[in-house]
Amino acid sequence: MNIKNQQLYGWIGVAVIVIAALWLSLSKKADKQPAQQQQNQNQQQTVQPTDSTPSAKSDVWTGTLQKSDNAAKGNLLLVTSERNIYIRSNRDFSSLIGKKVRVSYEGTWQNFVLGDITLSEQE
Repeated sequence: MNIKNQQLYGWIGVAVIVIAALWLSLSKKADKQPAQQQQNQNQQQTVQPTDSTPSAKSDVWTGTLQKSDNAAKGNLLLVTSERNIYIRSNRDFSSLIGKKVRVSYEGTWQNFVLGDITLSEQE
């Protein structure tokens, strides 16, 4: 065998190895995606609130509205008898700071959509 043939066979071998490596990596990605989608679905199912928790049934919290002590969590803080709930809103509720309020919402205390914040009649 002459040197040209050896080089040709060498380059063909390298090309086969590169193609095989690409094929294996693509097939591994394809295998991971369904497993990852299944894992994401399982995580989504466990995160979804159940109706057995009291906060999932409720649509109004009552507590004292304060300025937040942690701006990363929200700009308002509702202090209830059960917990502190951080609220992020672009609306101006500054007139209600330090007062007893009713907060309407949809969802759970961990993940909710704010309805409205109104002054509570129980002062």
